[in-house]
This record gives sequence, C-alpha cells and structure tokens, in this order.
Amino acid sequence: MTMQTPKDSELKRQSLQKNFALLMIANVLTVSILATMAFLVNDLGLGIFIFALSVIIATLLALRLQYLISTPILTLRKIMNTVSITKDYSIRITCDRNDEIGDLFFCFNNMLHEIDQQTRALSIKQKILEEKTKMHV
Repeated sequence: MTMQTPKDSELKRQSLQKNFALLMIANVLTVSILATMAFLVNDLGLGIFIFALSVIIATLLALRLQYLISTPILTLRKIMNTVSITKDYSIRITCDRNDEIGDLFFCFNNMLHEIDQQTRALSIKQKILEEKTKMHV
C-alpha cells in the first residue's frame, strides 16, 4: 500500500467535494427538467382541453348562425318557387324579425304586393278592352 500524504488526502477530499457538487447540480437540473416537463404535460393537457372547448363552442355557434340565417333564406326560396309556379302574388311571408332578414322579407312582400296590384289592374283593363271589342263586333 502506498502511503498518502496530507496533501494527497486534501486533494482527494477536494476532488470528492467537486464531484459531489457536480452531482448535486446534475440532480437539481434533472429534478428541474422533470418538473418543467410535468408542467408542460399539464399545460399540454390544458391546451388540448381549451382547444376542444373552442371547437365545441365554434360548432355550436355555427349551428346557431345557420338556424338564424340559412333557415329564413331557405324559407324565402321556397316561397319564391311557390309564387313562380302558381303565379299567386297574394302569398306573403310572415316575419317578426327586425334585422336584415326581416327587411328582406318586408321588401319581398312589398314587391309581391306591387306585382299583385299591377296584375289585377291589367286584368281589369283587359276585361274592359274585351267588352269594348265585343260591342264593336
């Protein structure tokens, strides 16, 4: 066995202290990294939850907007087709909305009213002309 001098034992002790300090720093960094990863996983779960909640809210909002906008427009299209096929200009759309859709329905009803009045006036004038031509014949 070799004999250690006090200087050697002091160097060994300092080396052990340095290694221990490095090991402690490494452990602290490892714990710190693991804790950070745990927060990230928790944040990732929270992010996924918020994203899923956002998708659900957007879907519900889209369905509501479809009901508020598309349904009245489809109703208008159906009434337009009916008027076009039957030539019945007395048909009206009922609407209690005070927005752009309500304005559209109001204008459509006014247009049908004008067409109905003009059609009736033309029909009356046609009958008068037919009666006059019958008298002259």
